[in-house]
Amino acid sequence: MAAEPMLAKVSEPDGWDRAPGYSRARVRFTDGNWRSATLLGWRHREDHWYAHLRWQDGATEWRAYDPRFIRPE
Repeated sequence: MAAEPMLAKVSEPDGWDRAPGYSRARVRFTDGNWRSATLLGWRHREDHWYAHLRWQDGATEWRAYDPRFIRPE
């Protein structure tokens, strides 16, 4: 089984946007390794934050923010 990001994948959330304070991020994967991603932006809804990420293969997706699994590069 291929390693997956430890941040939960979500469909594009509603809410308001915020520009990222940094553009490069490290994301922890289920195999324990940290991988690089481009942080395209943040979205906030109610009491949750979401990160819009672009992976090295060019794919983009939204992930639920969890400070244990994402950090500035």
